[in-house]
Amino acid sequence: RSTLFPYTTLFRSTAVQWNMYSYKPTQGKWTVLKWDWNITLGNSFSWGPNGNNLFTFPTSDPALLAFQNYPPYWRAYLRAFYDIANGPMNNANVNSMLEAKYAAFVASGIGVSSPAPMENWIGTMHNSLVAALAAQGATNAPFAVNGTNFITTNSNFVALTGSAPVQVKTITINGNAYPVTWATPLNWTILVPVHTSTNLLALQGCDLHGS
Repeated sequence: RSTLFPYTTLFRSTAVQWNMYSYKPTQGKWTVLKWDWNITLGNSFSWGPNGNNLFTFPTSDPALLAFQNYPPYWRAYLRAFYDIANGPMNNANVNSMLEAKYAAFVASGIGVSSPAPMENWIGTMHNSLVAALAAQGATNAPFAVNGTNFITTNSNFVALTGSAPVQVKTITINGNAYPVTWATPLNWTILVPVHTSTNLLALQGCDLHGS
């Protein structure tokens, strides 16, 4: 059994509200089905693709102010920009699909306009997202562990600190994902238990898809 919740408003503020359907299949994750496609991607009332509004939040909304000031959430927000820029907002990924659909509509006698304006909008937004991420230092931060490769402790755990670009969603140690504390959107701390006198720890940063 699955459930469809109509018109769930994700943000109440008038500056960012959007009507969407929240859909939960029995064997899957929650999915948001967007409404109002007529005001996106350069259509009426759509924000431009110049990136001017990527960080526009109403200052009167305490929830969104808390969102901006909580490093794990802000990091996830920037990671979403990274995934969008390298996925649906990349002409190399979407133009062939748009043109194929356009050709199919034309062949069926349906009067549709060229996808070229949308393709141009996507291309500009791609560049805006990349520039915004670069300005935040979000993608050029190294995946690194601070200090030397050798740590001595008189405790049964060790605190590791380091940095990671936003495309890193999970940090694993010896193949196991560990809870991470993000002091900033790019700097992390992990407490690792150590059980023997000598421990070898191998750290990896994994993206949203586990790569």
